[in-house]
Amino acid sequence: MITAARLFLPMLALTCLTFAVRLTAAPENMKIGFVNFEVALSQELEAQKYTKELEKEEQDVLDAEQKAGAEIEKKLAEFQQGMAKMSEKAKLEKQTALSNEYNALREQFTKRRMDVNKKRQDIVANLENKNRFLLESISRKDNFSMVFNSAALVYASDEIKKNDITPKLVTEYNKTYPVKAEGPKKPAAKDAKKK
Repeated sequence: MITAARLFLPMLALTCLTFAVRLTAAPENMKIGFVNFEVALSQELEAQKYTKELEKEEQDVLDAEQKAGAEIEKKLAEFQQGMAKMSEKAKLEKQTALSNEYNALREQFTKRRMDVNKKRQDIVANLENKNRFLLESISRKDNFSMVFNSAALVYASDEIKKNDITPKLVTEYNKTYPVKAEGPKKPAAKDAKKK
């Protein structure tokens, strides 16, 4: 019995071999480069700005969730202390109310985390599109025949390693999509009155 893996592996090997033969048979003037997108994103000012904003939003959600959780725990502790004095009907109503409040908070914070994740995905897609556009422009201008993502690169000769265009991509990105520098924060109204 022939499995799918047995059929797939020879085809993959043949494809890789064909690609390698084409590269070795390629003209001498073929220029191959690579880019490290992870490094590029860590050095692009716009990506850094978005990363800080998202980290702050995530921390705000976490802080609010912890505060709400502490308030629910406090209400639950108060309920447990006063249970002995309550009727069965009052206990059931209070338990239901606390359970509903807990579930509503859990849903609220799940939604807030999902909103932050959606925002992250949108930002990443936007950054990828901008990088792809600039990478194509740089590649054409510098006459590259091919540019690989270094995440998929298993081996590169020293000759190809000289064609790392990551620094050029970062420079071009920061020039094309500048980030406004944040000025000094204005003092709050209370601080202004003191001066």
